[in-house]
Amino acid sequence: MQSEPSRNLVVFDIDGTILDSRDLILAAHQIAFSAHGLAVPASTTILPLVGLSHAELFRELVGAAGPIESLTREYKAAARRMRAAGHPREALFPGAAEVVQRLAARPDCALGIATGKSSASLRDFLALHGWRSCFETMHTSDDAPSKPDPAMILRSMADAGVPPRRTLMVGDSILDMSMAKAAGVMAVGVRWGNSAPDALHGAGADVLIADFSELDGLIARNALGQGFSEGAVPQCTNARAST
Repeated sequence: MQSEPSRNLVVFDIDGTILDSRDLILAAHQIAFSAHGLAVPASTTILPLVGLSHAELFRELVGAAGPIESLTREYKAAARRMRAAGHPREALFPGAAEVVQRLAARPDCALGIATGKSSASLRDFLALHGWRSCFETMHTSDDAPSKPDPAMILRSMADAGVPPRRTLMVGDSILDMSMAKAAGVMAVGVRWGNSAPDALHGAGADVLIADFSELDGLIARNALGQGFSEGAVPQCTNARAST
């Protein structure tokens, strides 16, 4: 009988979790909607949808009969121009660089990405930070159904050969939490992203973290053979506290 893999799989969302892209995302939406003569949705409407594929996001904002394809093209073009110009600035959240490098160096960890970014945008992001070799598995809205469908996580586990009980999903949105629960893995919500703690808790977050360093404690549980199964997960006793 084959023994259970001893590695853990940590799957990260990007926007709002590792990367503070809020200002650029909102600015690109403003440009796209203005170019179509449409009212720009409020940030409180846009930000909870970040993580969806572009087509799904614009479908939510303008309806199925709206100019989804042209809004997507305008948005992507605007985002490319702004990234090339470096304004608005996109910065890594505090501790993000350290946690990626630290976990990537651990023999008991595999790192993955599940993001609503396009494959091209993700490649540019990884190249910019020198992270191409840090992630063993990467899935985007170009090669998998949009969140909260669990396909990105299911494919990540298959790529890495790691079972659900040794996998956790780290994200900032209700889409990430819902996707994690649908895939049967531990859902870790971050307190600094685009969704409020109450929303993450309501979407099924098993635990909320205030700092990336808290991931080490969660992973250490697997070193004791406990895994991320329900009985071994820290309870969200303070999940409803404000950030």
